[in-house]
Amino acid sequence: MLRTTATDHIQNWRSYLLTVMSAYRLTVHLVTCITPNMAMVEREVLTPVMLAAQPPKERIKITAPYVTSFLNANAMR
Repeated sequence: MLRTTATDHIQNWRSYLLTVMSAYRLTVHLVTCITPNMAMVEREVLTPVMLAAQPPKERIKITAPYVTSFLNANAMR
């Protein structure tokens, strides 16, 4: 994502950095099957589209043992 943006916008790629990082953080990872937002803060960030259309109420099932242990370790702090 970042490489494509930097290649397409050589002079001003930095102005696209926040948008690219936001898109990355909302992309489901193939190994963990969750997004980086869910792995780090146990919630998804609301985007304007999500505010217009209400997100589903059911919780996401965490299937990666690393994510479960990470969330449990942070819950104890």
